[in-house]
Amino acid sequence: MFIPLGDDVDTRKFPAVGSILIALCCVVYAFEHRLWVESRSRLPRFQLEDLHSQVDEKAHAERVAAAVKMTPYYDFIDTWAVSPRNLRQGHFLSLVSYMFLHGDFFHLLGNMVVLWAFVGTLENALGPAGFLCMYLLWGVLAALAHLAFNWQADLPMIGASGAISGMIGGYFIVFGALTHIRVLVWFIVPLGRYHIPAGAFVLIWICTQLHGLDQAQQYGIDDVAWYAHLGGFAAGTLTMLFMRREIRSRMYRDAYGVWQIRDVSPTPDTEAVKELPAEELPSRTEVPPGMPVCPDCGTELSDKNKIHDFLLRCPNPKCQKLIYTQ
Repeated sequence: MFIPLGDDVDTRKFPAVGSILIALCCVVYAFEHRLWVESRSRLPRFQLEDLHSQVDEKAHAERVAAAVKMTPYYDFIDTWAVSPRNLRQGHFLSLVSYMFLHGDFFHLLGNMVVLWAFVGTLENALGPAGFLCMYLLWGVLAALAHLAFNWQADLPMIGASGAISGMIGGYFIVFGALTHIRVLVWFIVPLGRYHIPAGAFVLIWICTQLHGLDQAQQYGIDDVAWYAHLGGFAAGTLTMLFMRREIRSRMYRDAYGVWQIRDVSPTPDTEAVKELPAEELPSRTEVPPGMPVCPDCGTELSDKNKIHDFLLRCPNPKCQKLIYTQ
């Protein structure tokens, strides 16, 4: 198992929108769990020996299912999950609300880990508002793909994996040929952390989805929305095709060879500098006598910044360039 932990793009910006999405999913799951605990206490106590006595197993399962449908937990999930019945009844908000519901703790944990692994780079590339719009769009299109192949089943679908699959697809189109993904290799126990090409990671992910879909069709297993995963991935790849050139035009390697992405919009300080007449623009390379400064950001340097006789490192945490003084 390959668990993504992040990539090698230095974004230098905290993904605020991604963090809010994760927080919302966690809060909603906490509410779900409280409803489940409350609903569980209301369920009638079916005798365990029913399963091994003359009582038909199918009849027993129907009794349990009927009891579950009368609980607050089931009512909440049934209302906000996306399903053909909800759409037939005009409950279109479920196309968005389903992304914030999860079946159990590990369902939530798996989705949030993958979301966090990719959100930093994508949010920095698209901007907070752009990323939020794309995330919701990918989730909606993933739900529609699932419903298109399961319209007669009328099963509710929950989980953020459709939108996250869109993130994987979009990431692959823009960054797949350039970056590496940090992954935790897990087989019963953790085997270590490795950097693998983003394209290879996505290829492994696609093969996993196709294998899961094939197994589901062979054995009639419907507990994973494979069509939502593949539909979200396709949505992410198609939408980001139109943005790839603009995003890549803002990418560059810093002095350490690490990929950076320039901000979507200039900062107020940058705009103020652009408005100054040419003769009033500050010189970033002017070095006061006896007091060297970083030629890139203008930060003052001292002997404490030396890493060799004629080599200094800029102490500015946003710069940290190497400066050769001879």
